[in-house]
Amino acid sequence: MNLIKRLFRLAFGKRTPGRCRVCGCTEMDPCYNPDYGTCWWVDAKMTLCSHCATRKIFKSARTEHCVNSSKKN
Repeated sequence: MNLIKRLFRLAFGKRTPGRCRVCGCTEMDPCYNPDYGTCWWVDAKMTLCSHCATRKIFKSARTEHCVNSSKKN
């Protein structure tokens, strides 16, 4: 998914508890980075994962979003 779509989703996207508003990951379909492990929720409403909230992890080529699905962002 390109940067414009990600920014639009972040600003205006539907906020569904248990689904990241940036990449769409869930607890059953998390993001993964070998240096940081799987993602976790950083907000109480469970709409933003740690890997999308941390710029360094988000931009890393080693980060894979939604590892259990065929979604490629």
